[in-house]
Amino acid sequence: MKSNTEHWQSFSSSKVITLSPRGVPFMPGVGLILLGTVIFLAPKFFLAAIAMFFVLLGVACCYVAWKFMSFKKHVQQMAESFQSSVDINAFNAQNDDIDITDTESKKILFH
Repeated sequence: MKSNTEHWQSFSSSKVITLSPRGVPFMPGVGLILLGTVIFLAPKFFLAAIAMFFVLLGVACCYVAWKFMSFKKHVQQMAESFQSSVDINAFNAQNDDIDITDTESKKILFH
């Protein structure tokens, strides 16, 4: 006498659904026929499914927007930390060191 587990394993191993490569092109058509049948038999269910799709799409869009905003905040914080770590050595010039009126020593190009 077989136990329930052995019986189930023999049942599941012998009842395998195989799909031949010749049947693959018909799958979209079969899916549309099934969808049309569901719409015809249960239009409220179909409308509920569409409403659920839009709700899930809205949740996904909000999640992507939230991730984008958190990524933007992270990049801004990283840029601020990078900017604060950069040390700029400035050139300290006195008023008499630079003569901006001396145009003879400067080359002027007109474009």
